[in-house]
Amino acid sequence: MEVRCIIKFCHDLGKTPTQTLKMIEDTKRKDPVSRSLVFKWHQKFAEGEESFEERQGRGRKRKYGATAETSIREALDAD
Repeated sequence: MEVRCIIKFCHDLGKTPTQTLKMIEDTKRKDPVSRSLVFKWHQKFAEGEESFEERQGRGRKRKYGATAETSIREALDAD
């Protein structure tokens, strides 16, 4: 989340993704930031994204709902 805020700030200043990555690397952060992450979030902010949160619904959908344990048990019993 912190990195996304930094990326948003740099984007608002008119920095390129490459400049943003260089600035983050120069701060000597403990956890490195990938080039793809910086470019991905720069693109999102350029497209008008305002939130720092990752949107839900990405990736594979769950086959069983929030009560997966009971749903799995029911599926096994039905089988």
